[in-house]
Amino acid sequence: MPRSHLPSVTALRLTAAALVVGVGLVAGQARAGDMTPPDDKADDVTTPQRAEAVFVRQGYVGVADLRRRGGVWLADVTERNGRRWRAVLDVTTGEVAGLRPIPQPPPARPVIGMQTSER
Repeated sequence: MPRSHLPSVTALRLTAAALVVGVGLVAGQARAGDMTPPDDKADDVTTPQRAEAVFVRQGYVGVADLRRRGGVWLADVTERNGRRWRAVLDVTTGEVAGLRPIPQPPPARPVIGMQTSER
């Protein structure tokens, strides 16, 4: 085959690069649950709604007392089993930077031997 009918090295490289980009785009869209628009960064937690969404994605069923302090969000979060934590969410990374258990009050014990009518 005469040399003039062969594709140039540059054309082959451009074709290969286009294939790699195309496969990457298709693979990225195929991930389950990845429906965020390209301009919506997953780690953008500048609003309380997005900060709460991060905690929900982490599996917490309750988010309370959400407040921002400098570069972090603070919140009281509850697990499915009822255990409560004080959580710290880093604004710049969107990651939970710390958890501290919230002490649970002991269950109320009934007073034995005293009726409410006897007081």
